[in-house]
Amino acid sequence: MDNTILIDSTIVEWIEQDWKYLNETVVDRRKIRQKPMDYDNAVLFWYYCTVAQPENHYKETQKDVGEWVKISQIALKPLGKSPTDFADLKVEMEARGWVELDNDKWGIHLMAPRYSGELTPYTFMTSKGMEKFEKLFGKRTQEDPACEILRKNMEESIDIDLDGALGYMDAMREKELERKLEEDMTEGDIVEVIPSDRKELAQYNKSIKGGAYTKEKYIEWIFNKEKYTFNRNKNLVNAIHYSGGSIGRDEKGRRLHSPFTTLRRELRKYISIDGEECAEIDISHFHPSLIANEMGKDGVSDGGLLDDCLQNNFYRNVSRVLEEDVPLLKGYYLPPYYDTVRVSARDRAKDAVMTWLNGSRVLGRERNPVRTAVNKVMVQQYPSVAQWVDDKKAQLVEEARQKLPPESKAEPQAGREFSHYLQRLESKLFVDELFLAVSGRYRIASFTIHDAIYVARSKRKRVRGILSKILRDAGIRAADKEGEL
Repeated sequence: MDNTILIDSTIVEWIEQDWKYLNETVVDRRKIRQKPMDYDNAVLFWYYCTVAQPENHYKETQKDVGEWVKISQIALKPLGKSPTDFADLKVEMEARGWVELDNDKWGIHLMAPRYSGELTPYTFMTSKGMEKFEKLFGKRTQEDPACEILRKNMEESIDIDLDGALGYMDAMREKELERKLEEDMTEGDIVEVIPSDRKELAQYNKSIKGGAYTKEKYIEWIFNKEKYTFNRNKNLVNAIHYSGGSIGRDEKGRRLHSPFTTLRRELRKYISIDGEECAEIDISHFHPSLIANEMGKDGVSDGGLLDDCLQNNFYRNVSRVLEEDVPLLKGYYLPPYYDTVRVSARDRAKDAVMTWLNGSRVLGRERNPVRTAVNKVMVQQYPSVAQWVDDKKAQLVEEARQKLPPESKAEPQAGREFSHYLQRLESKLFVDELFLAVSGRYRIASFTIHDAIYVARSKRKRVRGILSKILRDAGIRAADKEGEL
């Protein structure tokens, strides 16, 4: 890896000007010998804000601000800053207009990178700059069998077409700049942008809730999303190519996190395993199918949910009501080609169901019309499922409450507890059983992305058979695009 990274052009310009000024005005060189390291630390700090996993945070922001990420001294330990110096660095970064800082939440520090110009290469001014970069973004493998096997797979079998992936990102950024220029030259203001995929849909849904994240901010994000996510995806592509990046499992849902899990979907086509193109194996209607199977284990009727999942009808049922009750762009005349450019109705229904599952019980005062529409489907078509989900959430909340220390004032959230419950079921199946069998017992190189496993195309049929056997042994009925497993 070379000695340069991409950062905002105004930061590079400021560093160059400041360093030039100090060299021209300071006689005693000892007074400024620490400055190159300070510059490198500031650059690494800003870069970290662009590649760390974003958080859902809706604080009012100014223009050209990326996504919010958690900032801690532990995460940025390689910078070598004391607590006081680290706090000063955060304040300085905000004062210079390079980041936005939010210290409002009980000591949880959230920061968002500001983009004042284009991304431009920055060459580290010290040899330790790249050493710190590699410590921050290099290999870190949690002591867990799945994590260790995945690292071995990365080192021995998995690669990515570096030039192809980076070239794709460059091309998409060029298209974004062209579109932005075209819109700037067009008279009138943009009043709406049709969300074309699930990522855009998530941002769009945030903008219609009201509050700090407005429709204007959604539109601005649309025209800058390639720039805002460029460093994160570039870092992930490099991590895969050089067998780097962090691999670990979270405590709540036991999901396996790696450079693959947050890599942009369109970049997966550049990944190869043992020199072959990748093939995906997943389960259709996975979380609804899990719920139906769990209800069966409890001796409760699922009201036809499992059959609808196996026959690929559940999301269609949800979609019919959702599209009628909550049109994606209500009040607008939509051109004939609308359905070819908008997010698919199935993907929208899938996200809507997860919003319903991962929230609290829907009551009369529910403000989210999407959750209301899904609840309508569940209560009318699958009433036993709606009741079972509500009862399970109440049970999980009570169990979580019992684990809290007596002095705690925290209150477990039903949606969050249920989300972690589903993730544990998912991880048990796809990580602890399927991945460990495929890459551990059978030595077939693979990687997982939550509820999917990826293998070399020539191994797909065999691995699908392994998944089918695991499901049968566990008493789980499920299907993929080819039919019931």
